[in-house]
Amino acid sequence: MKFKISWMAFLLLFSTQSEAVSPRAFLESPLFDQMCEKIILRKERVEVIGSVWKDIYLLRDPSFTEDSEFLYMGVKTPPQKNFPEKGIYTVYRVNKANPSFAEDFVNLKTPALDILIQGDILWALHERTLSRINLNDKSVQETVLSSAAGRHFLDRAYDMVLQNNSLFITNGTDGLLQVDQDGKIVNVLDLGLNQKDGHRSLATSLVAVSDHDLLIGVTNLSLPTAKSSGFNGLIKLNAYSFVSNRFPYQSGIISGQSKMTVDGGKLWINNAGTLQFMSIASLLNNTPRLQNGWIDLTFFADGKKYAAEPRGEFFVLDGDIFTCSIRSRIRIQHRDEPKKGIAYRISKTSSNDKQRQ
Repeated sequence: MKFKISWMAFLLLFSTQSEAVSPRAFLESPLFDQMCEKIILRKERVEVIGSVWKDIYLLRDPSFTEDSEFLYMGVKTPPQKNFPEKGIYTVYRVNKANPSFAEDFVNLKTPALDILIQGDILWALHERTLSRINLNDKSVQETVLSSAAGRHFLDRAYDMVLQNNSLFITNGTDGLLQVDQDGKIVNVLDLGLNQKDGHRSLATSLVAVSDHDLLIGVTNLSLPTAKSSGFNGLIKLNAYSFVSNRFPYQSGIISGQSKMTVDGGKLWINNAGTLQFMSIASLLNNTPRLQNGWIDLTFFADGKKYAAEPRGEFFVLDGDIFTCSIRSRIRIQHRDEPKKGIAYRISKTSSNDKQRQ
């Protein structure tokens, strides 16, 4: 999903591998619906001092990655008392050409924030570490990204992308880390997120928009004061020259939970449960003011009005949007209906949202 290579590398891969299969068959299949149900768990009711807490949910953000044949979905799983060896994070594998079932592919002991597949290597990004998992012998190599000592709990790793045989990782106030194929940090790119006036911002979401340009979502860690002015928006970074340009966000803020992808000349952002888009050309041309579009995520089903809240990474294929979402009843009565995990689809050819439950 987040996989960019140079044109020369593409030609080499094309000459040695079969053409990559589109994930569309999987995204339009019932299997995607079933897997999206996994992103929400209704927890058992808890009694506290005579009161019963109900409608308590565990929400999970899925991560996706793909190679020419398979699509992989990673999602946090609840601890399993009878199967402690299963771990608490599962990576499922689906054959994109024949998406009939999801194989339980890899189990991790530590929740991952993002996953990437690269040949026989699975990269798993955690809050403070990066795991390099060799799928042939199941060996795991850990790279420490940052120490928790003295850092705010939100000042951590967030996202990663594979670009020109390097991994780039957003790592909070550190900015961007560049990691080589052996899992070693070879560069720390300071994005100026620790300001002299004391204000601190976090590098969070990340996407490649060309073979040399990266876009980085930045959110605030500390609050602006009379002496400091925070930056919240996008940073465009050239992955070769490391020259950067800043674009303040005009419509609200970039959330620390945001995820981004590209399609059809547009940058698409899942911004904490809302879907937004903007022109990539305006960014590459250094247009100073970003113009956002918004996707309406409300819909009707069985005469009731609901809102979809996209979770984690998502797909946009030729303008069609596919997400795992939380379905919530829009309150029109005194009692809400339970939340539910659904596969949510929006077609570019229709003004009406398509969703299956």
